[in-house]
Amino acid sequence: MQIIWLFVAGLLVNCSTAPTKISMATSTAELEYLIRKPTVDTANPPVLILLHGLGSNEHDLFSFASRIPENWLVVSARGPISQGGNRHSWYNAKMENGKIAINFQEEEQSRQKVLSLIDYLEKTYKADKNKVVLAGFSQGAAMALCTGLTEPEKVAGFALFSGRFVEEIEPLVSRSPNLKKLRSFIAHGSGDTMLPIRYAAETKAKLEQLGIPFLYSEDTTGHTISAKQFSDFLQWLSQI
Repeated sequence: MQIIWLFVAGLLVNCSTAPTKISMATSTAELEYLIRKPTVDTANPPVLILLHGLGSNEHDLFSFASRIPENWLVVSARGPISQGGNRHSWYNAKMENGKIAINFQEEEQSRQKVLSLIDYLEKTYKADKNKVVLAGFSQGAAMALCTGLTEPEKVAGFALFSGRFVEEIEPLVSRSPNLKKLRSFIAHGSGDTMLPIRYAAETKAKLEQLGIPFLYSEDTTGHTISAKQFSDFLQWLSQI
């Protein structure tokens, strides 16, 4: 099993300089997470939920929290499946006949935990239920996509960094009119050898088929989030 490490040139924030109002929560929401509360008074803050990649943890994408607008509630969740040490995932996967096959039962359980987290944040922090955005890297991107496509009433949009469309989810894609109201962002590097750029093309084709608009950001980086991709993401997020 490969470990995905996230490197963002010029954007990483050391934990010692992380934003204020950070706390750790556990069992109530089923998933452990890090949170940055809005740093300006906001009655019903929009919510950005960050979902890390395979073999990582909630600290990874949380390095972005200080870059998110101050009125947002930012939550970085930990995948519920331990891979040993401080490494976690949302589900197990393996290669079969040249294709990625996932443990769908584990994916479904994790997806339900993400949905429970959304409900918990709306209740506990009075978050704006109409402005919930999921953003994930690699396997976390797949989780964000699966959650949005199956429960479009629960999210306003999703952002996918170096991710892919999970074929196993197709029978569960919602038929609700809300599906076409979703906003999406896709970022991928042409130098990605772990999840090649063709996965981005497949995801774009699927979203076009479903009638979901998207903003696409591509550069020559590998399996990572580049400064350009993150800048494009912030521009997209400002429109939510």
